[in-house]
Amino acid sequence: MAFQEMDHPRTTAGLFTDKLQHGPEVELRPMGGLGSTDVRDYVAAADVRSVTPMTQTELYEALDNEEPEKLGRVRRVRMSRGLMNFDDLEVYGPYDGTPILIEVSPSVDNGHLNVVQGRAVIRVDAGHPFDVTVSGESDATIIVAANRSSMVNAVDAATVLVIAETDARGALRVMGEEATGTVVGDTGRYFLVPHGST
Repeated sequence: MAFQEMDHPRTTAGLFTDKLQHGPEVELRPMGGLGSTDVRDYVAAADVRSVTPMTQTELYEALDNEEPEKLGRVRRVRMSRGLMNFDDLEVYGPYDGTPILIEVSPSVDNGHLNVVQGRAVIRVDAGHPFDVTVSGESDATIIVAANRSSMVNAVDAATVLVIAETDARGALRVMGEEATGTVVGDTGRYFLVPHGST
């Protein structure tokens, strides 16, 4: 068995847009405003295919979404305890610009995701600090759940938006000269560290 699958049709009023350089693309817009806690709200008009990897190999396969899902679906990967290692996991979003959705559950210990390609929406709700690096020309929205901790790095020419929920802790470090980063939400304990800061 490869992974557990479920289809989640979404019938809310999300939008599809066209971009000449990437073809059809799902617009990343939370339906509930920037405080939205469900990654599916960022692709409200799309059908979401959820996968819950049960082994390390299945986890690697689930995070490699370079080939888009069939029928215009969006993949949602639900990471939970039971998997052996969460360190240095590479994320490949679809080449057509469709985002991959990732949920890091409270049962997950510390770890590290590296978004290498494409677009990703990641909700970090891990019970221990869980870090994310966004590299290349990737585009990522990182939701740091209430009372959780995550360091996020924007390197190369990456574009990163961090949404900090109530009492989220950490920092978005813009490390690449061409990288851009924005932090919104509860910024009391979540900080933006611009490129060139000492």
